[in-house]
Amino acid sequence: MFITDHAFAIKHNLTLHSLLKPLPVHNVDGTLNRPGAICHTTIQTLQIKNHATDFHQESTELYVTSLANQGIIFGTDWLRAHNAEVNWSHLQIVFSHLLFVAYCTCVCTMLQVSFPYLEIA
Repeated sequence: MFITDHAFAIKHNLTLHSLLKPLPVHNVDGTLNRPGAICHTTIQTLQIKNHATDFHQESTELYVTSLANQGIIFGTDWLRAHNAEVNWSHLQIVFSHLLFVAYCTCVCTMLQVSFPYLEIA
């Protein structure tokens, strides 16, 4: 699961789809998120830089809500499924496990590219 900020979605002209019933958002401590519930989703293709010329790409649904200072949040379910290594010092995600490649090829795509890419920031 991915969550993206409403202002970020508007700034980047993402197509928003209204939910029939808003989803409540709970903080890590269990309290309700003050900015409110998730009222929209958006389907996007994400490219995540892995190495200098290596990208992980997948089409996914992002839930849209107010996140204050964050553009996008990766859910622990996605991190667990992809078994990515997170280098917090360098703010990098690395897909180095062979099991990831086997799992992800049926759902996602690993790309070799040599052109500039759009970073989500």
